[in-house]
Amino acid sequence: AEVAADDVFRELAKRVAPASEDPCSRNFCLSVHGFNVDAKDALESASTVQTKYDLEVMPFLWPSDGEGSRRAYLSDKLDADRSAPAFTSFLASAARHYRSVRPHP
Repeated sequence: AEVAADDVFRELAKRVAPASEDPCSRNFCLSVHGFNVDAKDALESASTVQTKYDLEVMPFLWPSDGEGSRRAYLSDKLDADRSAPAFTSFLASAARHYRSVRPHP
């Protein structure tokens, strides 16, 4: 199900800082999974990183086949290309809500 990115980032802002603090005061990570990773594995990985490093992880999921075959790779490449506008919107929404955040190298 598609969720409005602005709604997600508003909720994330509430989770990363109490109402009296700057929403950018706690670290968070935007993640994008690879072509051979399905949505379930991507969410499990995001959860592991969130717990291990005590930060909020916001995964961007795109329709990957989740397998490493040549056929799946070609299919996933097309799906990734088609997901580019949604990813751009996702990043733009993050930027609107977290203007002062500087990315870590």
